[in-house]
Amino acid sequence: MNEHDLAHLHAAGVYDPDAVDADHVRSLLGWLVDIGWNVDEIVQCASACDLEAMASDHAIRPEAEFTLAEAAAQVDMEPEDLDRLRRAHGLAPRGLDGPGFSKADIEAFRGIQAGREMFSEDEAYHFARVLGSSLARIADAAVSLFLIDIEGPLRDAGGTPLDVARRNLDAAAALDNVAAGLDALLRLHMEDAVRRSRAARDDGDDAYTARMAVGFIDLVGFTAFSERVSAAELGLLVRQFESAAYDLVAENGGRVVKLIGDEVMFVAVDPTAACTIAMSLISEFRGDNVTPRGGLAYGGLLARGGDYYGPIVNLASRIGDLAVPCELLATPELVERCEGFDFEPAGRRQLKGFRDPVSLLSLSC
Repeated sequence: MNEHDLAHLHAAGVYDPDAVDADHVRSLLGWLVDIGWNVDEIVQCASACDLEAMASDHAIRPEAEFTLAEAAAQVDMEPEDLDRLRRAHGLAPRGLDGPGFSKADIEAFRGIQAGREMFSEDEAYHFARVLGSSLARIADAAVSLFLIDIEGPLRDAGGTPLDVARRNLDAAAALDNVAAGLDALLRLHMEDAVRRSRAARDDGDDAYTARMAVGFIDLVGFTAFSERVSAAELGLLVRQFESAAYDLVAENGGRVVKLIGDEVMFVAVDPTAACTIAMSLISEFRGDNVTPRGGLAYGGLLARGGDYYGPIVNLASRIGDLAVPCELLATPELVERCEGFDFEPAGRRQLKGFRDPVSLLSLSC
């Protein structure tokens, strides 16, 4: 980078030759020029993002060229309808007062709009919210992965802003590989979901009901543990618990519905598989710091938006809260369908939200 360019950047407030980090900034600016940025582009973008993130931010998503009205016209929608669809996907405001949509964005929304036409409006928007929230979690997880596994250690080791910028750009480039694999992965998950749905439904069931086992496993002592350890130690425990939950549930043909801090909710068509998942998790995380416990129930679940609701779900959650550390409580309806496990009677309990006392059975590790 020549002195004329540096002077221009200095006048624009992007570069200060007298700053303590001037050498680092000059190296970073030189690298941006080497990979194809010109000085005017750097000045224009410097007000919106850090120099370290400039290249990667622009690699993540093509440049926005179209306003909401222009994008809506290309998708053959009214602007307010496209904005509603954007909001349903959980996306931040774009193109309301200026360019906010790229050509790729428009193609994506055109495809989404075509797919929505076969469904009712309410159900299509509900699915859009599920899709958006799922993608938002994937995006947040990717950012967290980069910070914890790459940027954090790099900075701790004395990495320069240029080092960070290069790794940011590498990570943004890797996004193309991830996106390319999502289609095949979605089809694999669709295949599994269709099989689960068919196995969980009798001929007499309605479209909303799935007959499955539902389980909740949580970690007793998690709050106390979180108050006396570092964020890194707490993060390690959470990662280990989540990894074990995902692996054990998948290996036994179930599905993790959601993880809420120190608790996992899962479903399985086979009650025996649900018992195997629950007891494996309880046995694996039995220790000095935290101790698992859980509840299992079986019956008709309301399946909506990738989640499950209804009295059976509430029952499994309630009895999980009653279990003592290292205990699994279950309903008779589940136990009578579960093979290879010796449950013991645990009496009748009056549960919040249930009119009649509920008979329970117990299994301890």
